[in-house]
Amino acid sequence: MPRNQRLALLALAAVVAIVAAVLLRPGGGGKQSPTQRSQGKQTGSSARPTPRAPGESEPRPAPGGPRATTIRVRDGRPVGGAGEITVKSGDTVRLAFESNSSDRLHIHGYDRYVQLQPGRTVRVSFPAKLEGVFDIESHSTEAKIASLTIEP
Repeated sequence: MPRNQRLALLALAAVVAIVAAVLLRPGGGGKQSPTQRSQGKQTGSSARPTPRAPGESEPRPAPGGPRATTIRVRDGRPVGGAGEITVKSGDTVRLAFESNSSDRLHIHGYDRYVQLQPGRTVRVSFPAKLEGVFDIESHSTEAKIASLTIEP
């Protein structure tokens, strides 16, 4: 085998080994920006609820399960400021979004998208497998809607 082919195969093997090491590390190789990495641990309740407008009702919990944290979005921005949600690793993240306009939210780190519809409650739940701090952002306004912290 010519020398150039051997060098090319060696380089390819090194790339494959690096990619495998990244994918097999704890956290599954998900990309996190510095703001998404764990920035100190919060303790206490699992979520800070978003303030309600007068006349708004408490969301109903899912039958047989814990209540979802409700986040209200008005004109692409969170009502009362960006919420802070804290969940223990291994538990289930349960979110409910209410909006007055169509929007698409992105839950960073988990690469989940939530399509908001005006006047409707959209619920999403998923296992908290990745630890750290992850932003939930509006794609229409690029506003930070909430911060999701997954603790050990």
